[in-house]
Amino acid sequence: MSTLQAYTGYNETDTASRLTVAANLLTIASLDTDEDMRLYKDFTASYFSGDFEHTLKINVTLGTGTESCYLWALTNSVANPLGTLRTAANDMLALQWLNGALVLVEVETSEYTDTSSALSLSTDYYLRIVRDEAVGTYGTLYCYIYTDREYCNLVDTLSLTLHVKNDWQYLWACGGVGNGAGDTAFSGTIANLAFD
Repeated sequence: MSTLQAYTGYNETDTASRLTVAANLLTIASLDTDEDMRLYKDFTASYFSGDFEHTLKINVTLGTGTESCYLWALTNSVANPLGTLRTAANDMLALQWLNGALVLVEVETSEYTDTSSALSLSTDYYLRIVRDEAVGTYGTLYCYIYTDREYCNLVDTLSLTLHVKNDWQYLWACGGVGNGAGDTAFSGTIANLAFD
């Protein structure tokens, strides 16, 4: 059974006013990589344990070539922007838009990634993010990328064999890098986050 998330119930930090939050739609306008933008919810300690499946729709409309935005993440800290948490090697699972592609990320002291083929701007992509703990010692994280809302036309699959067993407290519906780099821009929408 799918549970559609209401973004209006999430906690927001948006120092540069780049994010517009509606019930099931997030609109991000010209987000710079140095800006602190966060939208997350505390689901209580170890809420995301075991297998899970999350779905969402994205449409990236602007990228300057090195643009970046986190489109989904699980962490046990919300003390800093995702880019800063990642640099400090805080454990996380994340999905990032970077340079016209999606990057699936695991951080646990070291960092592990899998990157999609190039994706198009102004195109709806439907994503299934799945953790299957039966595959590998600590499970495997997948991101299936589709171009149709029925999740039939698969264009790419990302996968990471996980390196540690983690349970998660915070779900990030989106987040800026917040690393002080600047001079890049990301615009787009994220919609219809749901859990199975």
